[in-house]
Amino acid sequence: MIKKRILILYSKGGGGLQHLAKNLATGINKHFGKTVTAESFDPFFETAGIGNLLFGEIYNFFLKKSLTINSYMVTASYLLKPDKNPLVKRDISKALNKKVDLRTNAIICTSPWLIEGVFAFLKKTGLKIPVIVYVADFGEGMYDGWFHKKVLAYFTPCINAKEILINLGAKPDSIKVTGLPIPKNNKKRKDHNNKQLRVLVSGGLYGSRRTKAIVASLVNSNLPILITAVCGTNKSLYKKTLRLQKNNKLRVFGRINKKEFSELVQNSDLIITKPGSMTIATAIACSTPLIVISPSKIMPQEKGNLRFVIENKIGYFCKNNKGINETVEKICSNQKLAAEMTARMKKLRNFTDTKRICKAIFSEIRINE
Repeated sequence: MIKKRILILYSKGGGGLQHLAKNLATGINKHFGKTVTAESFDPFFETAGIGNLLFGEIYNFFLKKSLTINSYMVTASYLLKPDKNPLVKRDISKALNKKVDLRTNAIICTSPWLIEGVFAFLKKTGLKIPVIVYVADFGEGMYDGWFHKKVLAYFTPCINAKEILINLGAKPDSIKVTGLPIPKNNKKRKDHNNKQLRVLVSGGLYGSRRTKAIVASLVNSNLPILITAVCGTNKSLYKKTLRLQKNNKLRVFGRINKKEFSELVQNSDLIITKPGSMTIATAIACSTPLIVISPSKIMPQEKGNLRFVIENKIGYFCKNNKGINETVEKICSNQKLAAEMTARMKKLRNFTDTKRICKAIFSEIRINE
C-alpha cells in the first residue's frame, strides 16, 4: 500500500515554528504511520541563494550573536516583507523542487514567510496540491502574511486568531480553532520537597538576554525555591548564568531538545518565560502555571499570546524582576494560587491533543487515516 505523504514546512527564524512543525510530523507518524507519512522541512534555509543570504543567514547570524542587533534585523525583515520578495520565492521554489512530487498529498505551512513561495512553486510546476496554513500566533500582532486567498484551510490556536484572519479576508468556514499540538508525556512528575518551589526560567531557543537578570534576582532572594535556567543556543548567556550558581539552588542548561524541555516543564511548579506560543502550549500540556515577562518589541505577535494567558487565568504578567520576585513569593506563601491555575490548565488539555488535531487536518485534505 502506498502511504499518503504530507510535507510540513517551517523556518528557523523562530523556535516555536520549528516546534510546531516537528510536533505535527511526530504526531502524524506516531498515530497514523501505517497509512500516512509526514516530514518537516525548512525550505527557507536549505538553499544557498541570494534570497536566503539576505533574509536567512544574515538574520540567523545576528539572532545568535546579539538580540539587540537582531531587533533591527527583524524590524527590517518585517518592513521588507521577505515573503513577497522574488529572490526569496525563487529560493523556496528551488528547495521545494527537491522535496515535492506527485506523491505529496498536502503541504502544511507553519511560517508566514513561506506561503507566497509555496504558491509560486505550485504555479510554476502546475501541481495541484492542497495547502494548509497552521498559525502559531494567538491573535493580536499577527503578521498579515498568514493570509493567502488560495489556502484551503487555516488552523489556529484560539478564536482571537480566527477573527484576525477573517478581517484579513479568510472565509470563516475555512478556519478551524484547534489549539496547538504537544506530544503527551506519560511520565509522572518527580516527587520533591514541597517546602521548595521548583521554578523554571526559559529564555527561548536563542536565549533571551533578560534570563540572566531574572535568575540573578531569584538566586539572591531568600525565597524557598529551586531554579532551573534554560539558555538555548546563547553560549555567552549560558556561561554568565552558570556563574550565578549558589548553594545548589540553581541548575543551568544550554540548548535542549523539545522532549527534554517538556520534561523540565512537567517537573516544575512554575515557569517564567517570554510569551512564546509553543512554550505556553507546553505549559498547558504539563499543567505548569506561568509567569510571563513583557513581550519582545520585535515580536508583536507575542502580545496576543500574553493576552491568552491573562484571559484564561493560567499565569501572571510581570513587567520587571521586582514584580517576578513578588509574584513568586506570593505563590510560595499561598500554594492555592498555583493549584487554581493548574486546575484551569487541566480544563484546557484538549487544546494540545495532537491526535485530535491530526484528524482535523486529515478531514480537510480528505485523507482517511
